[in-house]
Amino acid sequence: MCYQDRDQYQAVFWVRADTHETLIADFMAVADLLHLPERHEQDQRRVVQSVRRWFNDHQRWLLILDNVEDVQMIGDFLPEASNGHILLTTRAQALRMVAERIDLEQMGPGEGALLLLRRAGIIEREAPLDSMPYAYWEKAQQIARLMDGLPLALDQAAAYIEETACGLSGYLERYQTHRRQLMKRRGRAFATHPEPVTTTWSLAFAKVEQANPAAADLLRLCAFLHPDAIPEEIIVQGAPELGPLLEAVAVDPFKFDEAILELRKFSLISRDPQARILNLHRLVQAVLKDQMDYPTICGG
Repeated sequence: MCYQDRDQYQAVFWVRADTHETLIADFMAVADLLHLPERHEQDQRRVVQSVRRWFNDHQRWLLILDNVEDVQMIGDFLPEASNGHILLTTRAQALRMVAERIDLEQMGPGEGALLLLRRAGIIEREAPLDSMPYAYWEKAQQIARLMDGLPLALDQAAAYIEETACGLSGYLERYQTHRRQLMKRRGRAFATHPEPVTTTWSLAFAKVEQANPAAADLLRLCAFLHPDAIPEEIIVQGAPELGPLLEAVAVDPFKFDEAILELRKFSLISRDPQARILNLHRLVQAVLKDQMDYPTICGG
């Protein structure tokens, strides 16, 4: 969306917002880019305020705050005026009091294949689909299905194909024998996302483990169930077999909600409240299984 609509803006700014420190650092970089008089100030708050004033005094700008983890933290950085647009990328779920939420769905095989082919440089960005050999299209769709429509994973796969020139068939072969290594490898050149799939989710797993160990156990359990429709009922009914830690959560609706909240915070799981089912991405399952040294999945 940002790429398609970029011509509507006079200026587009992309800043990292995962921590307070990175956000301040990138706002200072913006101040330097704009040659603001305060850019050499020692007081970082004055520099941030100068950037906010620039946004308030100018129009047709787009400010992208990437990977927001603490929604409350960004309040001191947001412009007061509505002369431009602000876009947040975040895994946080409770956003309705802050911004209009747009959930990015998994790509279908066709859309994912097109992203892969263009990102890998196999076809030009504006090339019509009928100019591409069917064999390319078929194999690109196979890779899109393996990535379960996850844009980050598709971009990572495309970067590998582009850098190694292994081709679509070569990547499919390597995925069958070296999936774990491929998921850990990020393209070295022009990577717009700094971390590979495995690292991104491993960091999220670690944070869940620290905040709510029972939630981590619940996620490990789900890694061995069908990812698309996990009935909450089987977890409740099977509680006595899950070990003391997870059993205490499974039989208590409030504690169960707390565990789900922690997992949804990092978009590791989704929940259908009407059908009372859980869903998680297939690659989340794969990364989880890769990290397990033995089959025991529940605390006890």
